Amino acid sequence: MSFTGLTRDLCERAVDMVEPAIDHMMGSRLAKRAQGNLAILNPGIIYEPKYRTWVVTPDDKHCFTEVILYEHQWDKAGWEASYSDVSRSKAYASWKFQMSTRRLQIEAPWVYEKGWTKWPGSIWLPGNLTVSFSGVQDHFDELFSRLVADAIWALCMDGLFNKEPERELGIMRNDAVMFFG
Repeated sequence: MSFTGLTRDLCERAVDMVEPAIDHMMGSRLAKRAQGNLAILNPGIIYEPKYRTWVVTPDDKHCFTEVILYEHQWDKAGWEASYSDVSRSKAYASWKFQMSTRRLQIEAPWVYEKGWTKWPGSIWLPGNLTVSFSGVQDHFDELFSRLVADAIWALCMDGLFNKEPERELGIMRNDAVMFFG
C-alpha cells in the first residue's frame, strides 16, 4: 500500500504514539487536570473567507467543522468547560493566520476577534498542519499539540521512505499522478 499523506487513521496512530506521555503529564499533577480536547485540521483545506468563524450556526453553508480531520478527548464526561470549543477556537486562529496561537498572541494581538479564546495552545507548521489542544495550562496545551505534530511528521516520514515499494526509485505513486524525487 502506498503512502497517501495525512489521513484520519494516521492522526489516530500519532495520538496513540504520544498518548502515554500526555496521560503521564496529566496524572503527574504538573498539568492541572486530566481533561482536554485535541483537534487536527485537514492541511489540504486552505483558509478562505467562506470559513468566517469557528462557531457553528444553523445557516452555515461552509462550516469550520468540515476542516477538522481528527479530534480526541480526554475524560470528556468530567469536563469542567467546553474544551472542544476552546481547542477549535485556537485551531481556527492558527489556521487562519498561519502561526501558532502563542506567536499570534505576541506578534499580532490585534487580529483577535470577539468570541475567540485568548489562550495559546495550538501550533501551525509549514504545509498547513494545525494541531490544537485545550484543557490544561496553555504551555502544556502547546506541548501536547507539538508532541502530536511531531508524531505526525515521523509517521509521514516513515510512510514516505520506509513503506514504499518504489522507495529505491524515489517515486510516490497516486492513482492519477506520479511524483519523482
